[in-house]
Amino acid sequence: MDATRTTPLEVHWANLGSISLGERNDTITARLLPVEALLECCAIPHNGPASIMRHLWSKFMLNTGVNQVCGRGLGSRGGAAAVRPASATGCQEALGRR
Repeated sequence: MDATRTTPLEVHWANLGSISLGERNDTITARLLPVEALLECCAIPHNGPASIMRHLWSKFMLNTGVNQVCGRGLGSRGGAAAVRPASATGCQEALGRR
């Protein structure tokens, strides 16, 4: 999802995003099937990444690097190029490298 809050009550987006499903051992188990069926019935986009744990870690790392920078107001000054160094530092911190 690429949401942008324009006012406290308004959010605009172009890409809806999706819900990622998976088990720690990267198999589809019987307990996931009803969840998948519900998402399909409701036409909610979903996927099953090859490694859910890697997917979740990547999402966490991205959120750590990007959301913290944007939350401090740095994302609104100069566009994506301006926040890349600070975002990269946040991602490195999530990896324990800083």
